[in-house]
Amino acid sequence: TTLDKAKTMVLAVFTASDCKQSKQQKQVLEYVASSTEQLLVTEANVDENSVAVADLKIKSTPTLVLFHMGYTVATWTRNFYTKEDIVRAVFGE
Repeated sequence: TTLDKAKTMVLAVFTASDCKQSKQQKQVLEYVASSTEQLLVTEANVDENSVAVADLKIKSTPTLVLFHMGYTVATWTRNFYTKEDIVRAVFGE
């Protein structure tokens, strides 16, 4: 899979089209994605990705799931993350 072949970390952001927090989070994630080559950020709509949602036990949106070399490294669920929150969580900075 793409996750298994990724040399960088992958941050999958599970969103819902009717979720206000998901829409707000999108701008922050676009900034983070454009700021580093060490992290690939991808968005997944929960309504269109029911298998992944079930496998990862996604219960609310937005949920951020960090993968490295095909393995889930961390999962965060909260109403909103700043770019600083994401950088600190992913890179420990």
